[in-house]
Amino acid sequence: MADINKTIAVVFSAVDNTSKVFKNVGKSLKSIEDGVSSVTDPLANFTTSLLKTEAALAAVGVAFLGFAFNESVKFGGALTDLGKLLDGGVDQASTYKDEIFDLSETYGVSSVSIAESFATFKQAGQETDDAFQLVIGTLKQTAASELEAGEATNFLIRIFAGFGLEASEIGRVLDLINETTDKYATNTGQLSEALARTSSVASGANLSLEETIGILTPMIKITQSAELASTAFNTTMQRMGSLNSEVAKGFDILEISQTDATGAIKSGNVILREAQEAFGGLSDTNKTLVAQYLAGQDQATKFRTVLEQGNKTLEITRVAIAGVGTSMEKELKIKLASASVQIDQTKESFNNLAIAIGDKYKIEATGAIDAIIFGCLNKRQS
Repeated sequence: MADINKTIAVVFSAVDNTSKVFKNVGKSLKSIEDGVSSVTDPLANFTTSLLKTEAALAAVGVAFLGFAFNESVKFGGALTDLGKLLDGGVDQASTYKDEIFDLSETYGVSSVSIAESFATFKQAGQETDDAFQLVIGTLKQTAASELEAGEATNFLIRIFAGFGLEASEIGRVLDLINETTDKYATNTGQLSEALARTSSVASGANLSLEETIGILTPMIKITQSAELASTAFNTTMQRMGSLNSEVAKGFDILEISQTDATGAIKSGNVILREAQEAFGGLSDTNKTLVAQYLAGQDQATKFRTVLEQGNKTLEITRVAIAGVGTSMEKELKIKLASASVQIDQTKESFNNLAIAIGDKYKIEATGAIDAIIFGCLNKRQS
């Protein structure tokens, strides 16, 4: 980041080097108009124009000071909230400030959002280092997709919790999702939301993240909705793992057993695979009946896609796995070079500079803002 003192000089030097206007503002800010009107010059017209320019520059400088102060307060509040979750409190949270700024300027996401994401992962029970690692993953997903940082954070927390994943697996998770959305008719938001909604049920059925992606993707294509696809998935997997008379009728038509040799209900991934293998040999009428028995009337049409496309779900899983290790990094290289992200990077660099200036000159900024208000009140009363 640029040297703060030099930056302050750039902001205000246009005034400081030519007149006493800004010195008046800096000392008391009692009234910009008074500071301007106190300057005299024989060249009246020239002087009037010059003073107007200087007053405008002073106003711009004061406006920036106010902006810097507000940005500092917002970021300070986010660090305070984060500090409540760390053993070392705000002091420990503050040690991440430079890293947060660097991430902000790399991915074009506000430092406040990054600090909030950090706090959210901590609230979800992650260790501090793991939480920060997941924050970086969230930023990569945000930069490479249509998701906002808050959405990505929420989805990843639920995915990791549901599938019982470790923070060190963040790269694999991002690659799986990105490769799938690159190759098939879904987007990162839809697939991430669907995985978040289904993770607990999928894990309970002994389905891996990769297998769940393979199952959900065709359903999202049909429904164009993460909510509808995940509801159909959850309903069907729960029904297939229960002793339900209608479900039993479906298994009878498929001629497969819901239980293993010991009499225990088979795990969901085994039952689903057997159902997919048997489904293709049924008549159209029986396919409709089986889908209704297994998924229920409301979800039958959506889940029939999965039963009919067993090979497709396997293909999607294989494609997703093939992208692990390279998919997200290739995507990021393209996205971070785009004009829109570069604009965001520039914006956040400016905002972070404002935070740093606001931090350094918070006391002076408070006094300046109070003086401006006082001056405005005096002006209004006069």
